[in-house]
Amino acid sequence: MKIVFDVKTAGSFHSMPEWALSETRKALPAHEIFSVTRDELPSYVENADVIVCYSLPRELFLQAHDLKMLVFAVDGIGPQRLYPELRSSPVPVINSKGCRSQAIAEHAFSLLLACSRKIIPMGKTLTPEGWWGNGVTEGHPPMEISGKTIGILGLGNIGKRVAKIARNGFGMKVLGMRRGKGSVENVDEVFGPDGLDHILENSDVIVLCLPETENTQCFIGQKEFALMKHGVIIINIARGSLIDTQELVSAIKSGKVAAAGLDVFEKEPLPADSPLRTLPQVVATPHAAGVTPHFWERFIKIIIENVKRLESGEQLLNITDKVLGY
Repeated sequence: MKIVFDVKTAGSFHSMPEWALSETRKALPAHEIFSVTRDELPSYVENADVIVCYSLPRELFLQAHDLKMLVFAVDGIGPQRLYPELRSSPVPVINSKGCRSQAIAEHAFSLLLACSRKIIPMGKTLTPEGWWGNGVTEGHPPMEISGKTIGILGLGNIGKRVAKIARNGFGMKVLGMRRGKGSVENVDEVFGPDGLDHILENSDVIVLCLPETENTQCFIGQKEFALMKHGVIIINIARGSLIDTQELVSAIKSGKVAAAGLDVFEKEPLPADSPLRTLPQVVATPHAAGVTPHFWERFIKIIIENVKRLESGEQLLNITDKVLGY
């Protein structure tokens, strides 16, 4: 089979290292494996059996007549990658679910602790002229998260890891929401979508771990903020489209939201004039929660195994449900 990797274009942290490409070639010696840039990709798609990329433009997919498997190096595929022709095709879409889960869960708690302990505003008071400044005393005081209630929206791989850290590491009460009901390890109470209001009303911390789909656009808006506790902390390590940015800014300014830890935004890169850049209650990172040196060792195992399964006709790993979008 002809396997084409287009993972050189997303920056140094996300570019496939040479050792990973070498390991893949060693594990699949009978196959042709190419590593190309996005500009070179059009010359390779027509007879490619497998394409590995971050995104595949619709016009290139339509040229890939021999495609047997499309692999996206992302956890959440999102509606923008699932254009109608791909949804209706028999080509299986593979995601990288699980490869970044631990890093993202740990990042969620990095953001949470920075918010709860007011690390950023405190640090800004530490100047040659100052010591204990307004960063400590203004607004909501620093809080302890131990014993508090955390509401996790989305209990996939990432949400489950967040729950484990919350319960075992900090003794938090864990409420969780997912599409299907039933018990989940480390979650005290599991709700379906109809339990969202209860979670919002009773949580001291809300962590968004939902996939990006048509149904989760602006999942948290004016109505949802109104239901939350005064002084809640919001953490979003999922997708920026899940939260109405204007309503979030209003909730922060009113004091309803004590702090927000955000790794993702409605518009990326975050616009220079975004109020999220200047609000002292916001701890922000540039969509980097999934950065980990372990990603490629995990991801190539999935690719290698799936190529072997594709040959033998076995069930593939990490298949995306094209209807649900994840």
